[in-house]
Order: sequence, then structure tokens, then C-alpha cells
Amino acid sequence: MKLRTVIVAILILGLIAALSYKVYEGLSLNKIGVVYNENILEELEAIESSENDNEAKSVMDLTIKLHIDDYKSLQEGVDLVDEIKQANRKSLDSQEAYIKLVTENRDLISSENYFLFGKASKKYELLKKYLLEYYDQEIQSARHNLAMEHQLEILNEVKKDALKFTMNVEYYTDEKDNVNYEGLYSSFAYLEKYTKQDHKFKNEDEIRSLFPKTYDYLTKQREFFKIYYLLTKDVSNGDQESAAYKYERSRKVNADLNPDMESILFEGGDDWVENLKKTIENVADRVLLVKEIELLTMKNPFVGKSLDWEEDVEICQLYTLKTVVFQDIVGKDPESRTVDELLKELESISPKTTKMDGVFNKSRLDYSNNEESLEFICHANNNETKFTFYVEKEYGPEPKLDASLGTETVDSKVDYGIVVKVGKLISLPQDEEPSIATVTDKQKLADQTFFKNSENGDKVLIYEKANKAILYRPSTDKVIDITTINEK
Repeated sequence: MKLRTVIVAILILGLIAALSYKVYEGLSLNKIGVVYNENILEELEAIESSENDNEAKSVMDLTIKLHIDDYKSLQEGVDLVDEIKQANRKSLDSQEAYIKLVTENRDLISSENYFLFGKASKKYELLKKYLLEYYDQEIQSARHNLAMEHQLEILNEVKKDALKFTMNVEYYTDEKDNVNYEGLYSSFAYLEKYTKQDHKFKNEDEIRSLFPKTYDYLTKQREFFKIYYLLTKDVSNGDQESAAYKYERSRKVNADLNPDMESILFEGGDDWVENLKKTIENVADRVLLVKEIELLTMKNPFVGKSLDWEEDVEICQLYTLKTVVFQDIVGKDPESRTVDELLKELESISPKTTKMDGVFNKSRLDYSNNEESLEFICHANNNETKFTFYVEKEYGPEPKLDASLGTETVDSKVDYGIVVKVGKLISLPQDEEPSIATVTDKQKLADQTFFKNSENGDKVLIYEKANKAILYRPSTDKVIDITTINEK
């Protein structure tokens, strides 16, 4: 009798424990969802604010204008630096705020611990792993972007000093090219900082580590300012011998100041497409997992109305990133006019997101293909909460393709390996064999947009029925461009 009572008691306790665990599991998964949703909405708000800040977006355009000397006067150039600095301050603040936000969100996810078992435990641990990987990548990418902002800030400040230098030299040089060095010395007070032994540019160590070309240019520019300032000082003090030596030295340093500003301004930006691809892959895997966790919560009988996770609004924003990757890989803007067409078009490039596309709630995206940009309006579960993102168009209408000059036709059967290689990179028409040509004289093709980045040895795959041409570079195993073949 006692044994039966003990067994029954154990069974009852076991049932109570099992029921209690299921309640705990459901509540825990819902709580995880709350944290996930809050993080996603905060981050999307920050991204929307940053991407749609037109003044901050103009920083690079204005910086390029400054460094190619696209201004009417030296004073206008100086004023341009001040304009850029004001806009860049907003961009810096935005980057710093985003790094702070995602770091705090990462720390929150890292500190959250739930005592789950079985399927729920495996899915939660995998979700946590995906989230931490995502945040680590976002923080690293945001810090690199912030470092690039610092790089531009210093380049522009040095450019401003160079413009003022030229203005002062012109002012104190008469019509016979005689220089008033005493007056020049008194006007060069702002250059004295470069003569200090401990002088360092702001964020100099960071720039030296990440942007060696920029650091080399800044070092040379600092040396020139230093020597020329000391030269004017020597002349003012009557030390002509020392001044003569410094004059010759300044000429040599100045002759070495012939930087490739394009490579300097864009230094360190080569990996952005690969970083975007990694983000897309991570989020695509994660949102599929979230869908599974959501179903697991819905099946829990001890939870009332389960939480709606915000994975669809996150997927929506992800399509803006994939659109940017599409532009870079394909070399054209998406032509799609509907969400379905867009997803199909984006699926032609890697990373593939077919499974994610299949579970995406398309009602969460209002998409429009406008004259100058593609607009993505992403709706959260509460439709009053929405985020608007724009992907600027980079390419105009494609001209007709004429490969009759500058190429040599290849037997597609002999060169079929090219088709196989290209097929691993993008989706190819399946119902026809392409005609293939090799670029033999890129100069003869230079006036055609499709061939503007071609090199001799590139392959052209032409699908006449599909109305498509593909430019492929075997030496790097990359698709250089894709175009629609316009009808004649």
C-alpha cells in the first residue's frame, strides 16, 4: 500500500514538474521574443535614421569634390571643408550611437540564460549563437565605417591647411614672384603644431593600422608643413643658410606629394560586399530559426496568445542589402515592379535565400521601383510602426550590345567549362546554349557601357532567346556585368 502511494506521489510530482516546465518553457520563449523584438525595432530605427540622413550621405560626394579641386576659389574650398565637417559630425554621431546600441543589445543577449531542455534548448542556443555572431559582425563593420569617417575627417582638415597655405603664399608673393617671408611666417601660426615632436593626427594610430596609404600621405604632408614653417622662421630670424637648406628640402618633399586621392579616399572599402553577404547569410538562417521557435511557442498549450516575432520586418530590410549586392554583382538596377518579381530577380545572385523568401510575409513590404531609387516600406506587426529605406539607382537604361568588334567567337562546346563556372555564380537560362566570345581588343568596345570594365581575355556569354548577355572574367572567376540585349 505504501509502495503504491509512493509511486502515485512520484507520478503526480512528475506530472506537475512536466506541466510546470512546459509553462516555464512557453513563458521563456515569449520573453526571448520580447527581447528579440525590442532589439530589432531599435536597430531598424537607427538604420533608417542613418540611411535617410541626406546631409550625412553627402559627405563622401563633397569630400570627393574637395579633393579633386572642384571649387571656384581657395576660400570656397576652405568653406567646403567646414561644410563637410558639419555634415560629417552627424555621421560620426550616428555611427557612434549605432555601435553603442548594438553593443548593448549584444551584451543583453549574451547575459540572458534560460534553463530549457530538448528541442527548445537546441533552438534557443542556436538562436543565441546566430545573434552573437551577427552582433559581432555588425560591431566590427560599424567600427570600420567609423574609422573611415575619422580618416576622411583628418584628410579634410589637412586639405584645409593646404588651401590656407596656398592662399597665404599667394598673398605674400608679389607680381615679380618675390616672397615676403616675414609676413608669411606670421600668417603660418596654424602650421606650428606640425613642428612639435609629439604631434599626432587625431586617431593617428587607427589610421596607420587600417589605412596605410592615407597614413603615408599624411606623414609626407606633415613633413612639408613642418619644413616650410621652419623655413619662414629661419628667414625671419636672418638665418639664410639654414633657410636655403630647408628650401631645397621642402621642394623634394613637395615633389613627392603626388597622391592617388581616389585610392586614398576609398582605401579600406574593398570588403563591403563580402560583409553584406555574410550579414545576409546570417540573418537568413536566423529568421528561419525564429519561424520554428514561433511555431514551437504556438503549440505550447500553457501559453495564451503567443508573441508575434518581428522577423518579417527584419527580412524586409534584408532585401535592401541584397539589392545593393545585386547592383554590385550584376552591374545594373533591379527591373522588378512587384515584390514577387523582386524576390525572383534577387534570387539570381548569391547568397541564395530561397527558403527565407518562401516563408516571408510579403504583406509586410510595400515596394516601388521609382525613377531614381527603389523604395522599401517595411511594416512591423503593428502596422503603425514602419520603416522606409531607399536604394539609390546607379545605372541608366542599357544601350544596345554590339560585340562584332573587339571579340572573337568561341565554340561553345569547346568552351562549355565556362558555362559551368558561370552557372555556379548566377542562375543561367536552361533552355538554350549560349554563344560565347572572347574579348580580344577592349579598346574597340570602350564606348559601350557593358564593356566599360572589360579586359582582354574576358568571356561574353550571349543568350539570344533569354535576351541576356553576361561578361565573365576567368582569371578572377567573377561575373563582371550582366545586361539585357535590346531588340534592334
